[in-house]
Amino acid sequence: MATRIDGKALAAKVKGRVAAAVKTLPRRPGLAVVLVGDDPASQVYVRGKEADCAECGIRSFPYRLPADTSQQALLDSLQLEIHQAALHSRRLILAPGNYGLDYLTQNYPELHEIPIVKVSNFIGEALDMAAAEHFAEVLLVGHVGKLVKLAGGIMNTHSKQADCRTELFCTHAALCGADTATCRALMDAATTDACLDILTAADLKEPVMASLLQAIQLHLDRRVAGAFRVGAVLFSNQAGPLGQTETAAQLLQSWQKKEQ
Repeated sequence: MATRIDGKALAAKVKGRVAAAVKTLPRRPGLAVVLVGDDPASQVYVRGKEADCAECGIRSFPYRLPADTSQQALLDSLQLEIHQAALHSRRLILAPGNYGLDYLTQNYPELHEIPIVKVSNFIGEALDMAAAEHFAEVLLVGHVGKLVKLAGGIMNTHSKQADCRTELFCTHAALCGADTATCRALMDAATTDACLDILTAADLKEPVMASLLQAIQLHLDRRVAGAFRVGAVLFSNQAGPLGQTETAAQLLQSWQKKEQ
């Protein structure tokens, strides 16, 4: 039988846990968000995050940039945020978008002391900046629609740079024994959630995600070239947690022990 969840009550409970934990810290944690342009929905989202921070005793650092901001200006802002994070920690969490920030709050509230930087599509650049700042451990947490591209070595996840999501699902499904009809359905799928539905119906979701996560770990390790330990956690808003790379599992286990 399905259970109805009171979202507001659950959010209040999580915020209460975070606020209590923040009071025990030697330094107040902070959340920096870069808002480019004046999109009304994005403004509402950022104002909500500022209110959440205030409620939990967390500092808020909004960076509001004009809509015509250049890519270099965005990278400069990202570099500043990563530098600020490095002043307080050798551990770092990178989240490509708002979904990742929400997922972290809901699923890993115990990691609130670790700096979190929203990196948009600039995965590769963020990893390079983290190396330059001498971080020791970095965790990527993001929606499968973004991070699955890492399985193909794509480190800028903007669709105008490359969009091989269905091709990657199809390739790894074929490696896991998918038939032609399943591969064709994956190639024709409109979204990553649709790909996951197809794999679930074919009883292939687990092995395909394991294969993709192994490829993601390979390409992350190649990019950082031993500068630090790095892993990735993938999820879907529809399907929930989808898995984590081998190094991500090790980092999470270590970090959660330290935060207890």
